[in-house]
Amino acid sequence: MPTATATPAAIGELVSERVEVWYAPWNAPARQIDPPESTAVGMGDEAWTQRRGRALLKFPDHWLRLFDNTRLRVVDVTPTGLKAALGQGAVLLGDVPGVQASVVITAGELPAARAVITVSNFIPPAPLLVGGARPTPSLAPSTSAPLTGALTMVAYLPAQQVTLVHVAYGFATITPQVGEKIGASRLVRASEWAIIGADGKFDRVTVTQDGCEIETWADRLGIRELLYEIEADAQTLIAERTGRSVAAPQLFSPDRAVCCLPPQVNLTAPWTDGLTVSLRGRAAPGCVGGYISQIVVNWGDGASQNTDSVPTFTARHAYPAGGVYIITVTAHDTQARIGQAQVTVTLMAAPTPLPTPTYEDGGFVTSTPTPPTPTLTPTPTRTPDAM
Repeated sequence: MPTATATPAAIGELVSERVEVWYAPWNAPARQIDPPESTAVGMGDEAWTQRRGRALLKFPDHWLRLFDNTRLRVVDVTPTGLKAALGQGAVLLGDVPGVQASVVITAGELPAARAVITVSNFIPPAPLLVGGARPTPSLAPSTSAPLTGALTMVAYLPAQQVTLVHVAYGFATITPQVGEKIGASRLVRASEWAIIGADGKFDRVTVTQDGCEIETWADRLGIRELLYEIEADAQTLIAERTGRSVAAPQLFSPDRAVCCLPPQVNLTAPWTDGLTVSLRGRAAPGCVGGYISQIVVNWGDGASQNTDSVPTFTARHAYPAGGVYIITVTAHDTQARIGQAQVTVTLMAAPTPLPTPTYEDGGFVTSTPTPPTPTLTPTPTRTPDAM
């Protein structure tokens, strides 16, 4: 007789806060949970929200709020932390103040995850600047009481292959991953944002505090409204922990002026055929509603050309000689901003042709130069002495 597989013990609770919340127990059919219904959650269970759904996953020391189209699977829960896999969407992660533990969230399922995000409330000291001063985050929340614990947003968009992380307080360590290749980890501190997959570089973590850059990314990815809701929720939690009034989010507000960044230029690897180089790429405007108006390719040998199409283009150029050339692609948008990208190509000069061999009946012989014809000097004739 087959042995029955035991159902994992309940370790948390899923609370439906808005409609369109679903729950799939491990090895069991999924079912919908209407607010304010709740259900027990165990390891291996999945929870997801659709459209404007919203749900809260509560564990002894941590909680995760799911927004809109989000799918999350509980991987493991230990006395020192929680592990979960974010299949898509966005979660806001918090903890119980005074409990020292960590949460590991993977953007996608291992081993094909795009990033591993470890969130902890063990806050490391800020690095010292010149003169002993410590940096002041430009987007740090104004508080009347010290913040303890951790509050972090993680958004994973598999279609765009981009992961966003925002640390409100606490800190996070992010390790990018592409298949079996693991990139260098980065520490993200309070009030910092991290982007994995920017410019198609999945093995790199870009950390910034530039609100304009983050808003531009939100507009490109179509998640501005989602991030505004998450930031509003985070500000409410900050107010509860600090005892101050709730502040409106500084970013993603519909009333905030639209940010404009330089156009983004992405290039594929050049293809070479002798001294001829073919290049393909695409440019994206830095402003929502903007357009790429012109793309110019400077081939690095004094020649340049305007591409025939935008924002996707293909260009081809024949070089006069071998060498190392730096190709610069410049994109112009309708807001009079420019963005550039460069790529280097190394070309080898065509080899000098060898002399053509000749064949004779006796076998193979190389061409032998014809010996020069000797020049004959006439011998002077002796004239007999006159008698």
